[in-house]
Amino acid sequence: MGGTRMSGGIEPWVDLLCGWAVQRRGGGLAVAFNEAQRAMPVLDQVSTVVWVHPRPVLAADFSFIPHQHPASRTHVDVMADPEQLRHWMDRSILKVLAMPVADLLPSVLTRGTGSVDDLWLIHGASDAPGWSDPALVELCAGWVSLPAPAGWRVDVNLVFLRVLRDAGLTVTAFDAALGQRLCAALDQRTDVHLDTSMGMDRLRLRLRLPAVRCIATTSDALRHHIMLRDKALFSPRGMATVLLPWSGCTGAKFLLRNVRARVDDMIVALGDAQITPAAVHYTDLGAFVTFDAPPLLPGRDALMHLSLPRAAVPTDDFCEIGAAEFTSELA
Repeated sequence: MGGTRMSGGIEPWVDLLCGWAVQRRGGGLAVAFNEAQRAMPVLDQVSTVVWVHPRPVLAADFSFIPHQHPASRTHVDVMADPEQLRHWMDRSILKVLAMPVADLLPSVLTRGTGSVDDLWLIHGASDAPGWSDPALVELCAGWVSLPAPAGWRVDVNLVFLRVLRDAGLTVTAFDAALGQRLCAALDQRTDVHLDTSMGMDRLRLRLRLPAVRCIATTSDALRHHIMLRDKALFSPRGMATVLLPWSGCTGAKFLLRNVRARVDDMIVALGDAQITPAAVHYTDLGAFVTFDAPPLLPGRDALMHLSLPRAAVPTDDFCEIGAAEFTSELA
């Protein structure tokens, strides 16, 4: 996928656009195709998102359901269960493909492309392999390329373009004006803000989420406790996995509750990198821990693994992430 790019890249923009478009259409199911495990938290706020991958995901994550306990998010492995894809394609109003999709494209085209009224968006690095694939070129015939930042490409079908134009939204650039308008139009439950304090050419997206919406786990027992308690819990051994928004983020801040000792030397792994807290503040509410996140390599899952010092873990209860805030520099 070309060279290294800033964390978040084009995916925060795609999340804003897709969340806005589905909200304009009155809600509905979305299908997101990605070779890696990702999250689109803005879209997830207004839609049920089914994720499609060319292989099984490593960790279970959770869907947002208003006024209900969290439910396991649906992930489809098209290699193991290709027929399930047709079921979701027929029922979804939005399809989002992240390049490269070489392992996914044949399944997409052979299982149907949904209704003629469906929204479609394909995005990725402009030099990603697959844009010139004849099957993809045929699928995208007559589509429009939005004026994405240098190094990126975002294509939408005419249905998506019509939704933009019917709302009086002409995308001339992925800039502060577009970001502010998209953020302002979103459901008020979506706590997302565009930060222009570093200048109009250094945009940052700040997102606050209920922590249970970004927790993930490979443990069936812990998944049961998370769903039952509606909390982002650490395991009894003091380990937790966070599914970062988009393809990663520039920074993350967590409120850790019920920790019994200092956590300054907690261990965090992200991709091939091991990082330590950039700052830790202790309050009556718990420990606020801030991390500077390195960029993720292309195709890597956006999973951050946290491990607490043994002394910080209670023997008779769970530690938990009580709140989560993410910052991503936009392409």
